[in-house]
Amino acid sequence: MLDNGKAAEVFGRMVAAQKGPTDFVENYAKYLPTAMLTKAVYADTEGFVSEMDTRALGMAVVAMGGGRRQASDTIDYSVGFTDMARLGDQVDGQRPLAVIHAKDENSWQDAAKSG
Repeated sequence: MLDNGKAAEVFGRMVAAQKGPTDFVENYAKYLPTAMLTKAVYADTEGFVSEMDTRALGMAVVAMGGGRRQASDTIDYSVGFTDMARLGDQVDGQRPLAVIHAKDENSWQDAAKSG
């Protein structure tokens, strides 16, 4: 489903149904802000991803401003994780664990210690 584009097509229809831009999938960069700092984080040792603390990763996104602690908090849509290694993936100095999108170096450092 992901390889054939069907998921993106369905997502685009969902965005449009909620009064979002009809070209969001094709032109997402036009609508989403870019983080001030985008940098990969690498494993300390070569090996395979055997576990992942998804709660810690989620809380790291919240700490960077990408989620709410209270209903009144605003969300920074530019921060978060992309290109995350999956369970079973081999990681080394060439293959990052993830790419962190942060507002500054301190936020990046804190997020790099999570999960």
